[in-house]
Amino acid sequence: MICRSVNRPVTDLDSITKFAEGGFNRVLQATFNDGHTVLARLPFRTTAPAHYAVASEAATLDFLRHHGVPVPRVLGYSCVSTNPVGAEYLLLETVEGTPLSERWFTMDTKARVRVMRQIVKVEKQFLELQLPASGSLYYHKDLTNSEHAIPVVSPAGDQIVIGPTAQYEWGYRERAALSVDRGPCKFC
Repeated sequence: MICRSVNRPVTDLDSITKFAEGGFNRVLQATFNDGHTVLARLPFRTTAPAHYAVASEAATLDFLRHHGVPVPRVLGYSCVSTNPVGAEYLLLETVEGTPLSERWFTMDTKARVRVMRQIVKVEKQFLELQLPASGSLYYHKDLTNSEHAIPVVSPAGDQIVIGPTAQYEWGYRERAALSVDRGPCKFC
């Protein structure tokens, strides 16, 4: 799936290594023989609901990117585990640069202020985005016909909608079986 997402033959793939692990995902890094890298995020089996989490993250990243917010480009994804990988996944471009956590304590005050201003600028850009309802963003194709969806005007071009919340707390353990309205909810 990784090779297909970047239109390269499998023979160009040099290695796949564990890159990081968090509370909800493991991240693998695929490195090609020319040094190009792709990140693959796979949710842990305990991530609930995995379908919504992956589908929403893919649409949200695309929505943000098309609104000028600097986020990685989604190269491919599957929000179902019935695929050759056998799990839901998200393939992302690797963002070039050095993690801020590796540089912060060696930076002088002026450099830190410049970085903080850049962060505030991105947060302001993010907070100015207007949505017609609460819930989570999806591509319409990733929701069933029985799920309520509210269209979002987006320069992404794809049909992005607001659907049920993908928040982990709503689908964790016994809560997944509750018959409650998970959205979307229009703003008054």
